[in-house]
Amino acid sequence: MSKKPQSAKPRPAISAVLPAYNEEACLGEVTESLHKALGKVCERFEIIIVDDGSTDSTPQLADALAGDHAEVRVIHHRPNRGYGAALRSGFTSAQMPLVFYMDADGQFDPQEIRLLTDGIRQADIVTGYRANRRDPWMRKFFSWGFKTLIGLVFGVRVRDCDCAFKLYRRKVFNEITIASEGFFVDAEVLAKANVLGYRIDEVPVTHRPRAGGESTVRLSHILSTLREAWRLLRHPGLPVRETKPQQN
Repeated sequence: MSKKPQSAKPRPAISAVLPAYNEEACLGEVTESLHKALGKVCERFEIIIVDDGSTDSTPQLADALAGDHAEVRVIHHRPNRGYGAALRSGFTSAQMPLVFYMDADGQFDPQEIRLLTDGIRQADIVTGYRANRRDPWMRKFFSWGFKTLIGLVFGVRVRDCDCAFKLYRRKVFNEITIASEGFFVDAEVLAKANVLGYRIDEVPVTHRPRAGGESTVRLSHILSTLREAWRLLRHPGLPVRETKPQQN
C-alpha cells in the first residue's frame, strides 16, 4: 500500500521592514540578500525601506532598489524622526499577514529568517537573540541593564529585548499603538503584547560586525530611551481587551 505524499508546508506572506539612516555602505547588499532570502521562503513578500532622513546617498540608493525590484518600496522621512518612528511607518504600512524587521547595517543574516518563520507557527512574535553579540562591551553592558530593567518593570523576560531581528503577526499592530520615537520601540511593543497575552518566543541568531557605516547609538539615545520607559511606566496607555460577560 503506497503512502500518500505529505502536503508541503504553506509558504508565508511577509512584509519586511528595513529602517535605514545613512546606510549607503550596506543598504544595497542587505536589500539584495533579504530579497533573495524572502524569495526562497515566501509565497509573497514586500520589502519596505524606511529612509529616516538620511544625509548621505541612502535615499537615492533606496529609490534605485525599488526601481529594480517590484517587491521593494520606499518611505522617506524628512527630516530624521527617529528609530521608533521609522519602524512605526513601516509596520503600519505593511500589507502582508506577517511583519518582519531587521536593521540595514549588515549585522544579521537574512537567510536566518527561516528560524523565525518556523517559530511563528506556535507564536505571535518571534524575536531573535544574539547568541554571540559582536558589539563593543559598553553597548552590551547597557543592553544588559536595559533588558533587566524591562523585565523587572514591565514583566518582559526575554534574552535580548532590543535585537533587531523579529517577526510579528500583523494583528499585533492592530491592537498596539506605538508611541516611541526612538530606541524604546522594541521594549514598548513587547510590553504591550505581553499585556495582551500574545505568545513571545525566542530563537538564537547570528550577529556579525558592522559591514560598513557606524552605529548611530549615542549616550543621548540611551538617556532618551530611559525617559520613554519612565513615561510608559507613569502613563502606561497599555491596551486592554474588552471581555464579554458570560451568559448563563
